[in-house]
Amino acid sequence: MYVPDNVVENPPLVVVIHSCQSTAQSYFQNSLIPWKKGSDGKGYITIWPSSPHSGTCWDVSSKQSLSHDGGGDTQAISNMILYGITQYKADPARVFVTGGSSGGMFFSCVPFVRLPTALVGLASPFSKGRPLARSS
Repeated sequence: MYVPDNVVENPPLVVVIHSCQSTAQSYFQNSLIPWKKGSDGKGYITIWPSSPHSGTCWDVSSKQSLSHDGGGDTQAISNMILYGITQYKADPARVFVTGGSSGGMFFSCVPFVRLPTALVGLASPFSKGRPLARSS
């Protein structure tokens, strides 16, 4: 989790999900991924989960990840979001998820029905920090 020095009151929260054969640390340090720079500039919080699996791909198909509170990757990320909301008073109405490659597959296939709050939108690393889609 990255909380910038200039975090705003009731900040948005962006979950940044890395690709296979990557890690949260390498994704965070990649200057082509705009979310740390955006967080520093606009004061929002980012969460950078790291896959625990071989090859560092995300689990998008097991019963655990496809079941609410099933104990899979979706529950781990859900818990991270809840932590950000409670610990840093992030705005639950402004939770965004983004990811590259398998991280993109993970956020587009699974989180909508598995996370503790409705997602406000999805964003691509190539959208320059702007959401691609917003929920209604």
